[in-house]
Amino acid sequence: MNIKELISHDIPEFTGIFLSDGSASLEMIRNFGVSLAWKFNKNKGEKFDRVLIAGNNQSRGQYFIAEIAEIVTIKELSQKEEYYEVLNYQNKNFNNWILQRINGVIFDNTLNERLAIVFKNPTEIRKFSQEKIEFLANPVVYIFGEKSEQKFNKTLGERIEIKNIGKINNAEIKLNGLTVIAGENDTGKSTIGKLIFSIVKAISRYEQDLNESKIHNINKKIEKLYFNLRQKGVFSHENDFRNQFHPREFLGPLHLFLDKNQLTIFSDEQIKEQVDAIFKFKFQLLEELSLSENEKSGLIKLLTEIKKNIFVQENRQEQIKRALNNVLFSEFYSEITPKGTKRKSNVNYYSGNLNILNFEIENNSITSLNIQDKLIFQDVIFIETPLLLQMYDLISNSETLFQEDTSEFQNNYQRRTTKTALHIKDLITKIEGARYFSGNFFENNAEQIDILKKISTIINGGYTFDRDEKEIVFSQKTVTGKNVRIKPSNTASGIKSFGIIQLLIQANMLNDRSLLVIDEPENHLHPEWQLKYADMIIELVKSDISVIISSHSPYMIQGLKYYSERADLKDKTSYYLAEIENNDEYSVLSEVTHDLNKIFSKLAKPLKDVVWQ
Repeated sequence: MNIKELISHDIPEFTGIFLSDGSASLEMIRNFGVSLAWKFNKNKGEKFDRVLIAGNNQSRGQYFIAEIAEIVTIKELSQKEEYYEVLNYQNKNFNNWILQRINGVIFDNTLNERLAIVFKNPTEIRKFSQEKIEFLANPVVYIFGEKSEQKFNKTLGERIEIKNIGKINNAEIKLNGLTVIAGENDTGKSTIGKLIFSIVKAISRYEQDLNESKIHNINKKIEKLYFNLRQKGVFSHENDFRNQFHPREFLGPLHLFLDKNQLTIFSDEQIKEQVDAIFKFKFQLLEELSLSENEKSGLIKLLTEIKKNIFVQENRQEQIKRALNNVLFSEFYSEITPKGTKRKSNVNYYSGNLNILNFEIENNSITSLNIQDKLIFQDVIFIETPLLLQMYDLISNSETLFQEDTSEFQNNYQRRTTKTALHIKDLITKIEGARYFSGNFFENNAEQIDILKKISTIINGGYTFDRDEKEIVFSQKTVTGKNVRIKPSNTASGIKSFGIIQLLIQANMLNDRSLLVIDEPENHLHPEWQLKYADMIIELVKSDISVIISSHSPYMIQGLKYYSERADLKDKTSYYLAEIENNDEYSVLSEVTHDLNKIFSKLAKPLKDVVWQ
């Protein structure tokens, strides 16, 4: 009996969030009034007003239900005195994981990423009918009653309007679950996916994936100073001097003052005094160098810039603008505005009626950018071809293609390194996360476990990431019942098509805050497997994963239509047709959700011309 079946059996009237917390006795958690859950999703959680918390370990088989008061980050929780007791308990029993981050011993974003659910009016502690049930992975499950499920299906009112992007003259596209873009070749279908990939990456991941942070920019200047000193031969014998300017040693003590996600006990004045002390010694070392005055002056100027940048306030808008320019360059290689014209490109992104993002592009560069709020999507995945699985080594050792690094200190290794588009590098990086796959890890998501099982049945095996060999392998059961390992290069492209989804699920990369973009998946699939692939996509959409698919296959589109209607997902499915109009060289996207015959007539015309001529 799984989690949902147990709750449906014992508490059929319950609608809300289920989570298991084994960090303390259930009575203690109830008294704390707060539970710290690793995999809690704030956006989705805010749609519910009740939570069912089950105990583990000594409280196995017990639970209570409470009203949700608020959802906060651990950082926000640590700033409220009323939660001192629970934070002290966490620190005492779990290696000071909160305190070490507050004091700067550990540098990461955990305090901002990990969320706590604060509750009120808890019921008495009750018992499940299955007392021996054990939850090993702090699962979080959303239990939908009929009304709340219908409400949730209609809440994702995201849409994007674009003008003059690549081949696209204009388009308005909904992102409300499943978005299907159909059309002939060279009508701009893939352009939509690449543009949305670029936007989500730049807005939601500009620091993590695009290095647009104060720390990264200061580190680049530190590296420049270090390479300059090394070229002048001042590191020959003075190892202590070298350590003072080595990027890792230089940046280490500054992390506490640079990382905005870290809490600190120091006042602004104390921070300034400590930074002054660090730099005073480094300035003195440069002054004592046996170099010409001009050379020393240049080094001192660079060190002064580094110190000054520590106290400069970051402009988020400018960071995102630089990040978006970089991603657009990586994805379109300076060919995003219509070639041979003076047209300006415009993009508007709406959530409901709120215009939360708009920008203008001229000559392939952003000229204006306005951001009003965060995107609902925290990350995005773009699948262009399954053949990437057999090129893992090449891609994993490549670097992302961004605008040329103009640094005069870029070394020969960096210049020789293979460059690749961001969406390719990003996909391989995500797939690497499958190395941590564990059955217990997915106890919180029975739907995705079912999808994994279906894929395994279709392709008669499964892909995994071998953490020891650091390679992707396919395991297939032979007629004798033995499992054999096959390299991706020796597996069919269709198998790889399903395998990528398999690996992404294992890596825990697909959730209700991620966007999955798939470009023409039918290219490597027999018609029968196109229908199975469409079924799999609908299963993902049913588990609240938003998907954009571009396709020119009637089989794929008919499959998506059939399975989405069977799953009652009409409110979460939109269809568009991209086509060249009036002998123009640019295309227009029209919504055809209520008239798919326009798609089928367009795509079936070549065969009709041959068969019925």
